[in-house]
Amino acid sequence: AAGTPSAAYLGLIILIAGLIELNTSDDGREPGDFGDPLRFAQAYGLDFDGGDDIAQWKNFELNHGRLAMIGFLGAVMAEAASGFDAVDQWRMLGPAWKRTTAILFFPQESVGTISSFIQ
Repeated sequence: AAGTPSAAYLGLIILIAGLIELNTSDDGREPGDFGDPLRFAQAYGLDFDGGDDIAQWKNFELNHGRLAMIGFLGAVMAEAASGFDAVDQWRMLGPAWKRTTAILFFPQESVGTISSFIQ
């Protein structure tokens, strides 16, 4: 909200981002190609001007990004289903496994909530 101390900092961040956008040029580059500003390719001995295939490394990056998005979506959906955040899901792994196996073995009576499986 206007008048709060953080409002000035947010405005400053937006102003700095705008100045960076005005001073950078994308001429001669593909969309999203930021080059290698931290020189990772040089540190790992890769030569994209020579024999190393840049298309293969772009595909690696796309595939790993997609896998990360699916993992994030899985964590969010598990939180929506269980009510536990990502850290609590790992903490509740043992009781959740016991409850899941109890459900899968077709019990004769109702299976309790996960809190009944915590020792």
